Amino acid sequence: MVRQSLKPESCPRTNENRLLTKRQQRPADFELAFFLNNFLKSFKPDLIRTIMQKAFLVLTLLMSLCSNVFAEVRSVFIQSRLDFNAILITEVDIVFVYDQEILDSFPADKTQWYSNKREFIEEAGDSIDLVSVFVPQGFDSSMASLPDRRGNALKVFVFGQHDSSTRAPIDVTDMENVLVEIDQFGLLVSQRG
Repeated sequence: MVRQSLKPESCPRTNENRLLTKRQQRPADFELAFFLNNFLKSFKPDLIRTIMQKAFLVLTLLMSLCSNVFAEVRSVFIQSRLDFNAILITEVDIVFVYDQEILDSFPADKTQWYSNKREFIEEAGDSIDLVSVFVPQGFDSSMASLPDRRGNALKVFVFGQHDSSTRAPIDVTDMENVLVEIDQFGLLVSQRG
């Protein structure tokens, strides 16, 4: 009697079973990685590098557009450094702007703001929030009460009545905790520690 040994290659059913078994054991991620690896081998390395660089630039641009388009202002502290003997009350206006059209027509300096303040507020309607704080001389410090929707503002500006008439609005949009100090020269605005 002659024994014949069957090699796995000669038995198609055995090979098919072995392939199915291996394929069933592989996770779907492996299949995708295997496909992508073989697909990318057909490209030149320079082309792949160029595609990856462009994809990175597009993702960076999208992330910069989507991230932090709104104001970060959480608190505004106001402090007067004026002499206690001075007879002066200063008005500080904190303006939250929610609409691009209003932002485009926003007053360029203190004089335009205070001379047309009422008309501007009426025209803007719900597109702005105004917080006015009256500060007497020697006033130590106070935290301004800010609107609930302050996080939705496109821009946040500070005006001070005790400031140069040509002073542009102070943009505090990117500051989280704002410190407004009033001295004999005007307003000094900074990030509060």
